[in-house]
Amino acid sequence: MTRLKTAVLGVALAALAAPLFAAPKCGVGVTPRLTGDLFSPVECSTVTKTALLIPGQAVVFEGAEVKTNLRDLDGRWEGTLIQGLGRYSVLLTVKTAWSGKTELILDAKELQFRERITDKLVLKPAKGKGVYEAVLTTSVYPEGSLSGQAVIGAGVLPAIAAGTKAPVPDRQADLILSNKAIQRAYFTFMGKAKNELRVRLYASIPGAPLQMFEITLTRTKRETL
Repeated sequence: MTRLKTAVLGVALAALAAPLFAAPKCGVGVTPRLTGDLFSPVECSTVTKTALLIPGQAVVFEGAEVKTNLRDLDGRWEGTLIQGLGRYSVLLTVKTAWSGKTELILDAKELQFRERITDKLVLKPAKGKGVYEAVLTTSVYPEGSLSGQAVIGAGVLPAIAAGTKAPVPDRQADLILSNKAIQRAYFTFMGKAKNELRVRLYASIPGAPLQMFEITLTRTKRETL
């Protein structure tokens, strides 16, 4: 009986682990599509959904020193993120070419079941200050992609609580995808050496509750998780 219970528990855990970063098996005639969600990147639904309003305001360009690129983030950054019941190890790689084209590759590993996912965002300079054409892909469903637009500039974090003034971030990046998903990220360097980066991300995915993640990343030479 003990062996039977152990076997059943093993099957149940495997069943829970498999969907973490696995592409869904859609019905006949239904093609999977990307959501823009870091943790549930693919769905089968064909129903048009509405995204919630996201906190904060659009990117601004006040001040002569406002950076409209991510060139000083070039390199690799690692950290740990807790989201829901999951704990994830993440590795962010940023590469900027002389032309201004930027690739952001986010590798994530769920630390209990060891599931992995890789998301890639490619930004190409477009017309307008701090404006980029954006294409998002994921290892969960390599055949799919989401296009959109990104804007990089300065911004102010929404107040954490009434009457509380939030710190001014070094930079803000807004990503608006073709399915109406919106992601707003705030970057703040920590320390004189700028080897730590605090990132706060708000994500509004159609049909899903508003999400907020906060993580501190550290520069690293590690190439894989």
